[in-house]
Amino acid sequence: MLIRLYWTQCTLARLESEPIDTFWVEATQKEAESLIFPYCSSDIIAKSQAFSKCDRAIAAKFGNPSHSYCFLVAQDLSTVNSFPVYYPHSPMWEAHSPFKKIAEHHINTLEELKTFIPSIGLESLPHFEMVKAKKENNVSLLV
Repeated sequence: MLIRLYWTQCTLARLESEPIDTFWVEATQKEAESLIFPYCSSDIIAKSQAFSKCDRAIAAKFGNPSHSYCFLVAQDLSTVNSFPVYYPHSPMWEAHSPFKKIAEHHINTLEELKTFIPSIGLESLPHFEMVKAKKENNVSLLV
C-alpha cells in the first residue's frame, strides 16, 4: 500500500468526534481486499469497488494505475473511508487542500500507521519517520 498524502486534524474522518490525523492510502485490488476491507463496513467496500472501477484511468494519470483503491484512514484506525482517486487533487479544494504531500512510503499493514509520527516542520521536510512511541499520562512520547 502506498502513502503520499497526510491530513492533519481531519474533521471529515469522524464527523461527530474530535479531529484526528489521517492518511491517504492507495492500494491495489489485492491489498484492498486482504488488508483494508477487514476494517470496512459492507457499504464502504461496495463504494470502494465502484470507485475503483470508474477510477482506473484516472489512477494511471497520477502514476499508479494498479493503486485505484483509495482510502482516508484515521491514524488510530478508528475510521476507514473510501473516496475516488482524484479526491485529494479535486478542484473543490481550490488552493486550500487540507492534504500535505509526504515522501512516498510503502506500508504492509494499516497497523503501521499507528506508529507514523510527523517530523517536526512537516511543511519543510515532507517525510515521515518510523519511530517508536509510548503513551504516558495521555501524552505520546518518542523513544
